Amino acid sequence: MLRTLSLKFRTHTNEEAVDATKIAIKNALASKQAVVKVVHGYGSDGIGGSNKSAIQDYLTLAVNDLSIKTFIPGEKLRRADLNDLSRRFSGYKNDFLQLQRDCGNQGITLIILR
Repeated sequence: MLRTLSLKFRTHTNEEAVDATKIAIKNALASKQAVVKVVHGYGSDGIGGSNKSAIQDYLTLAVNDLSIKTFIPGEKLRRADLNDLSRRFSGYKNDFLQLQRDCGNQGITLIILR
């Protein structure tokens, strides 16, 4: 149900981070998964800030061209969002319960595929 892409273990150029996100989306769609969690960092220590912006800029375009349904930046993620997702994708409540610790986390982005 939930695919996680972690970019935090090495430095990525913005292009590499966006390419990895595109691949994660493609693989999730092929596996009929509905949500991708991208761990990109948020930049307080100088790591990940530009990756976060580049990924979210790409996702804005992907929403506009209907490649993805929507995305939720971690800093805007609330328990109500997770409750809504668990209702929409019944049977995966535990996946969304595990994401509660990510509410308000600037270092992640959730991508909703369908």
